Amino acid sequence: MKSKKLLTPFIMPLILILFASVIVWKWPGLQQQFLDSNKLSALITLLPIIPYLLFAITIILGSRSNNGGLIFISILSIIIYHSLNTQFEYQNTKLLIMLLFPLNVLFLSPLIKKNIFTKTGIVTAILIFIEVIFSILLVNLVNKTPSTFIQDFINEFPNLAQTFSNFRNSLFSVLGDKLILESSLIILISIIFSLLLLFIYFANTRNNLFVGYFSLILTVHISLIIQAQEIASIVYFTIAGLILIISFIETSFSMAYIDDLTNLPGRRSLNETLNNLGKNFAIAMIDIDHFKKFNDKYGHKTGDEVLKMIASKLANISGGAKTFRFGGEEFTAVFPNRTANEAKPYLEEYRHIVESTPFIIRGKDRKKKSSSQRGKSKKNAQKQVSVTVSIGIASNTKKITKPEKVLKISDKILYKAKRSGRNKVMVHKGW
Repeated sequence: MKSKKLLTPFIMPLILILFASVIVWKWPGLQQQFLDSNKLSALITLLPIIPYLLFAITIILGSRSNNGGLIFISILSIIIYHSLNTQFEYQNTKLLIMLLFPLNVLFLSPLIKKNIFTKTGIVTAILIFIEVIFSILLVNLVNKTPSTFIQDFINEFPNLAQTFSNFRNSLFSVLGDKLILESSLIILISIIFSLLLLFIYFANTRNNLFVGYFSLILTVHISLIIQAQEIASIVYFTIAGLILIISFIETSFSMAYIDDLTNLPGRRSLNETLNNLGKNFAIAMIDIDHFKKFNDKYGHKTGDEVLKMIASKLANISGGAKTFRFGGEEFTAVFPNRTANEAKPYLEEYRHIVESTPFIIRGKDRKKKSSSQRGKSKKNAQKQVSVTVSIGIASNTKKITKPEKVLKISDKILYKAKRSGRNKVMVHKGW
């Protein structure tokens, strides 16, 4: 179940990448159809501009959300796309991109909530600028016939140009003459390492932008591998821009609808679900017993861990329930097409799972102790406590049809369950 949730966000990007591959494969025939049509022929001239427009959109989205990582990655993507479609010598450019781009994306991706005008943002911008200039100089100094810009640079700064040339010669002497073959392993390690860490970032945060960055690396490298470079770069960078935009939209949706702490849908998502329920439904309100006392005794961080544990168990509840964090220590489970009595066994099963799951409270000085010292002191030994929940369930009737009223009734039944001893499931008996 967990692996399915982890892999599902990658399906759409992979479908788009496959779609791009089909377009590149079928391009000769498609291009002829475009040229034969007066209306569509103009589109071919606009195709190279589309990636610029898409990445410009991601830059705007990044600036609106103070997402420095998205801004910098989009700018780098524009630079790379431009370099692959200009006078730069292709083979050397390709090698540098394949080596450095995954590492750059990996380095920039955690800057999700960093403004580019902060100290971190300014330092990052300076580092990227230095890297880009250095890469351009290195690639062009390798060429036998450098571009006009590089030739002017050599004439203006002969000593600095000689330093770059010496560095290039030293680099080649280390790597050998067959740079492509000998650097392929390093490039492969760079790609795999970056993709693996981005996947781990996503698994820990469930932020879909990491899926977008993961897919961006894949699309850029596929475009570099395919021989039909001009159309491949246009199509794959277009798809990369689309994937980043979609990933940003999905991330914004998650921020609005998903609770950050528990990863359960929040109140806004619950309200929309209530507005779209059918004729028959049951609603359960779930509350953690003695949570305030628990929080006061063990601290808010431990309380947050309890909330995460309760939510993780609730997310796997049976019976087709849709689960939400209502607020504080309260949760909601909505059972479409079920009565309260039909939903009760599933909630009893959930209550029992929570009750029988041991919760370990770590000692406050755990981080200060070495692994050999942990567990030796009785005073600071880990403590195991039992966490329980109380649950109230109600379903709609002929008199009570609105989900909001059923929710209030289930909340009243919940507190009746708490007053009668806690750690129990209580069903509203109707009117």
